[in-house]
Amino acid sequence: MLVDSFMLAAVVHELRAFQGATVRRIRPVAPWQIALLLQGRGNRAWVLASAHTRYAHVGWQPEAPFSEPFEHPETVRFAETLSRHLEGAKLVGAEQVDFDRLLLLRFVTVTPLGERKRFALWAEIMGKHSNLVLVDEESQLIVDALKRLPSSVNRYREVLPNRPYLRPPTGERRNPLAVTPDELSQLATLHPVAEPRDWAKLFFGMSEALLTLMAEQIGEPLNNPDAFGRALQWLRETVQQGKFTPTVWRDKVALSFGATRSPAIKVPSQRRVPNLSAISVRHFASG
Repeated sequence: MLVDSFMLAAVVHELRAFQGATVRRIRPVAPWQIALLLQGRGNRAWVLASAHTRYAHVGWQPEAPFSEPFEHPETVRFAETLSRHLEGAKLVGAEQVDFDRLLLLRFVTVTPLGERKRFALWAEIMGKHSNLVLVDEESQLIVDALKRLPSSVNRYREVLPNRPYLRPPTGERRNPLAVTPDELSQLATLHPVAEPRDWAKLFFGMSEALLTLMAEQIGEPLNNPDAFGRALQWLRETVQQGKFTPTVWRDKVALSFGATRSPAIKVPSQRRVPNLSAISVRHFASG
């Protein structure tokens, strides 16, 4: 089971509860995965971020993550870089960019000389291209990345210290949460949609699972702009108002989970959980 944009939106909603908390500790947990301990008034959480090629995810849990000894120089190096710059910093924001699989954690810290510094930790949850990148927000230069990518590996952008940060290529896709009815109509005229999955060519985050869920929510297929527009209204309200209902269910193959209930799944087989991270972190750790 892969993380899609709708799941990330739910995780971002959960992480906002920890805004104002202080980073107390950072440590590597497993190859390509790091954990940050956040502590605030009355709350404490370990935020886990992974750039694993198959199990990339972001989530949180109240208890310290289990970790066996391992050797992975890239992960250890990046965790040490994060510790130097972020331990003692405050989390001041958590956001998802354009409903893409990009999660942004913003931090503010004060240097020994009294200088305020702002950093952004980008989590790019994109399958084999997943990465974690620390950026100086004032200069927009990369401090370091979990996976360093020179131009010989990635001709679109270099992901190396002291290089400008560029987000992964977007093509011509747009943020589905920001599109107006007139813009949607114009896009559909310029790019006719033959089947629901064609919407993924126009908008970020339109995974097959989300498109199926959107169709279930409005009770009709997303074969035309009117139906898709109604489904977008449901999606917009859910994300912007945080109306997530994290749910788990068991099918014939394995345990599955999602950010909200699915009308197509029999109610008795669905069980509400306190938060999406509670189940997703365990799922990807077991993977």
